Amino acid sequence: THGDRIEWFIALKEWMETQQQQKSTPVIIPKIERVLYLGSYIHIGTSAVWPSHVTYVDMDKKAVQFFENHEDDEIVTLIRDRRNKHPSLGDNSNENDTTSKESSSSKISFQFLNADYNNQKKLQMTLLGSESTTNIEKGNEHVTSSGTSGDHGRLYDLLISSYAGFV
Repeated sequence: THGDRIEWFIALKEWMETQQQQKSTPVIIPKIERVLYLGSYIHIGTSAVWPSHVTYVDMDKKAVQFFENHEDDEIVTLIRDRRNKHPSLGDNSNENDTTSKESSSSKISFQFLNADYNNQKKLQMTLLGSESTTNIEKGNEHVTSSGTSGDHGRLYDLLISSYAGFV
């Protein structure tokens, strides 16, 4: 998808990984496993960089149509194609190469919420699963926003709002 800023996300991921390895870094940078992308439109490149789970939030009609009108496998294929175009993401080797960073069978998990990210209280209820909304879950692994925070004590490790304005 045009304009999804994948190059910027790759640079951010690489910088974060470098900072995680440096013991002298004054700030603890978590491993990114869950991403919240407010004002995402259809910029699925984020899932190419962080495939473990991305929650896309937008009210744009074209974004809603995109996620409603595409089958799971179609979107996963689009995400894998984005990964294959970038050697640093590790999904572009042959399937017999056991030294690659990630095999082609790695799980891609994402969720689209047709929600207003400007209404903080309603968004919080939606993310915690207590608000009714259009919730389209796609990918190899269906993940719901049930409010469980996993082992790390937080719902999301990274907030992206590059198109959402001030959040």
